[in-house]
Amino acid sequence: MHKDNKLIKEDVDRLIKQVQEDRKARGLPPESPKPFVPIAMGWVLFQRCKPLIDYTIEYANIVDKANEIVELNEEQKDWVNQHEMYATLICKTDDTLLNITGGGLIGIINLLNNQSDYELVGEYLRKLFRCIYFTKSDYGEYQLSQFTYDYESDSKKNERILDKTIEEVERLKDDDYFNQELEKLIEHYESIKHLY
Repeated sequence: MHKDNKLIKEDVDRLIKQVQEDRKARGLPPESPKPFVPIAMGWVLFQRCKPLIDYTIEYANIVDKANEIVELNEEQKDWVNQHEMYATLICKTDDTLLNITGGGLIGIINLLNNQSDYELVGEYLRKLFRCIYFTKSDYGEYQLSQFTYDYESDSKKNERILDKTIEEVERLKDDDYFNQELEKLIEHYESIKHLY
C-alpha cells in the first residue's frame, strides 16, 4: 500500500473510532442503524418529491431576480413540510447516491423553513443551489438504474437487480400498497430514530 494511502486509511480508522466513542459516550450503540428502506421505495419517494424540487428551482429564480429573500407563507411552508418524512426515508436507503438526494431534499426543506436565519441573499442562494444540485444528475434527470447499479457485479446481475427493482416500483404505484409499505417504514423509523 502506498504511504499516503496508508496514512489516509489510518486517519479514517481513527475518525471512525472517535465517532464510535462519541456515540458510546452519548449512550448510543457504536454504529448507526443499518439502512432499511428498499431502493424501489426510495426511488418512488424521490419521484414524489420532484414537485418540491421544481418549486424550489422556481423560488430560487424569484429570489435571484428580486435580490431579496422572499418569505414563504404558512400554507407554502406546510406544503414544503409534507415532503420531510419522504426525504428522511430516502436517506435511509442502502444507496449512497440516493442518500445524497435525500440529504439535498432535507437541506431544501430546512432552508425554505428557516429563511429568516439569512441576511445575505448570495449566501442563502448558494446553499439553496447546493441542495438543489444534490437532487439532480449531471446528465439530466436521474434514472433508476443509477441507484441500482453495483460496480462489483457483472452486467447480467445488474440487469436482474434493476428488473427486480422495477417490478417493486410498479407494485408501489398502487396507492394502497404504497401506503401500507410507507406506514411500516415510518413505524420502523420512529422506533429507531433515537439511535442516529
